[in-house]
Amino acid sequence: MPASPDERRFFGAILEELGMGEWPGGTIAAQQRLAVRLMRKADVRMLVIDELHNVLSGSRTRQCVLVSNCPSCSRDLWAHWLGSQKPRVVGHCDHCDFRLSKAIARPALRAAAGLQGRLLKLKRTGAEMPPLGWIDWSTFPAIADLGMYAIWVDTADHARETVFSRIVRDLGMKPDQRLFIEWPANYGSLVMMTCMLADWPNRLQQTLHDLQSLNIDGIL
Repeated sequence: MPASPDERRFFGAILEELGMGEWPGGTIAAQQRLAVRLMRKADVRMLVIDELHNVLSGSRTRQCVLVSNCPSCSRDLWAHWLGSQKPRVVGHCDHCDFRLSKAIARPALRAAAGLQGRLLKLKRTGAEMPPLGWIDWSTFPAIADLGMYAIWVDTADHARETVFSRIVRDLGMKPDQRLFIEWPANYGSLVMMTCMLADWPNRLQQTLHDLQSLNIDGIL
């Protein structure tokens, strides 16, 4: 993945690897069609993409949650075969043999997808982040780390579960949706920050109270 990628640079990197050299211009749609056509011609079977969230596109209503576990047996999915010289059939779970192509995508929370879009803009150029105001990328991770530290460091499990249940309730989600969120993963952190920023700093303070954690000055 190119540094600070977007769709155009993403497809441009693929075309360059396929021998096309520098992309001469044109629309992203034309760039995508050419990349797909060349990959089919080269018999590319799979792309392994790191930092995929940087090139997510489409409306918030069509974005889905990216997960790292099998939807059938819930075991973690590991690409431990990367680098092997032996032929490998991919696309299924190594534990239960579930075909991943049959998985049903879970739609992402609209508010979380909206926050991710603002974060991508923030990473490139800086952005307005209500209620924090205009900030740059170097500032936001420090704010996010403040909340994540309170949740994950030296915190009792039952207190953390109380916080997760409240976050789901505050965001208007159904109670059982809490079970389908990988809280330690990127999407889980995004959901937590979405909730906190919706009423900052009150929800952060409420989270600290629920966790029986240090106050903000103590964490800092």
